[in-house]
Amino acid sequence: MQVEVYVDVIFLINFILDFVLLVTVKKVLRYVCPLLRVMLGAAVGAAGACLFAVIPEINHILRFLLAYLLLSYFMILTTFGRKKLKEQLRAVVLLYISTYFLGGLLNSLYYYTDFGIYLMHSTNSIWFFIAFLTGIAGMYVFIRFLKRLRVKVSELYQTDLMLNGKTVKAVGFLDTGNCLRDPYFGKPVIITDYTVIEPLLTTSQNTMLQKLLDGSKDSTAINNNTSSSMDIGTLFDMQRKEDYLPIRLIPFHSVGKDGMLPAFELDKIILKEEKEETVREKVLIAVSKQKLSVCKDYQIILHKEIM
Repeated sequence: MQVEVYVDVIFLINFILDFVLLVTVKKVLRYVCPLLRVMLGAAVGAAGACLFAVIPEINHILRFLLAYLLLSYFMILTTFGRKKLKEQLRAVVLLYISTYFLGGLLNSLYYYTDFGIYLMHSTNSIWFFIAFLTGIAGMYVFIRFLKRLRVKVSELYQTDLMLNGKTVKAVGFLDTGNCLRDPYFGKPVIITDYTVIEPLLTTSQNTMLQKLLDGSKDSTAINNNTSSSMDIGTLFDMQRKEDYLPIRLIPFHSVGKDGMLPAFELDKIILKEEKEETVREKVLIAVSKQKLSVCKDYQIILHKEIM
C-alpha cells in the first residue's frame, strides 16, 4: 500500500509545536537568545520530523536514539548555543517534560471533548487555529507554574553591570513594588546609586550626569523637556563624540515626592543566585543621587520583570 506523505504539512506543524516548546524552555530557564535562534532550533526539529516521516523503515531503537536524544540535543544546541553539560541536560529534560505536557493537553482536548469531532469532520481551519491557541494558553500556565516552583532563598542578588567593556559589581534588591517604566516604550527600569554607576562612565559622561543629578541650571532646562531620549552632547560642550551617552528622563512618584531620574541603557546585567545566573541585555537603569538603602546592604533596586 502506498502512503502519501505531505512533507510541507509535517514541517509546518512540527515547526510551530517545536517553537512553542523552545520558548517554554527559554522562559523557564531564563536563557537569553534572539528569536531567530529559537526559529532555527524549531526548524531543526521540524526537519528531523520530516526525515523520519519519509524514511519510516529506520530501526526502532535507532529511531529512538536519533529522535529523542540526538535531535533534541541539536535543537537545544542550535537555540541556546554551547553551555555546560549540566545546563544542556537540564534544557533537554525540560524540553521532554514540556513536550509531554503539550502532547497530553492536545490529546485530552481531542479525545475527551467534542473538539476532536469538529476537527475530524470539519474542513474549516478555524479549529486548528483554536487548537493552537489552546496549546499556547496551556503552555503559558505551565510556564507560570514552573516559575512559581522556583524557591527564592533571598531577595538579594549579586549583580554585574556592564557597559562598553567595563563591569561593576553590586548587590541588587528585588523590590516587587518597583513599577518604574520608560513612559514611552514601556521598558522596566532598575535603579542604582550614582556611586555604583560612576566607574562605568567616562569623565565627560560623569560630569554630564552630575549636572542632571545636582539640579544645575542646565539640568533644570533638561528636566522641563520630557521627550524620550536626548543627545546630551548637544547640551554640554564638554561631551565628546566618543563619549555619546543617550539619556532619557524617567518620571517617578514616591511618598511625598515626584521628579525625574536620568536613565540610560546598559549593555548587559548578570544576576547571580547561588549557582544560577540570569543574563539580561539592553536593560534601562536610572540613577539616583541618594543612597537606596539606609543600611547599605544593597545598591540596586531590581524590577520583577527582568527576573
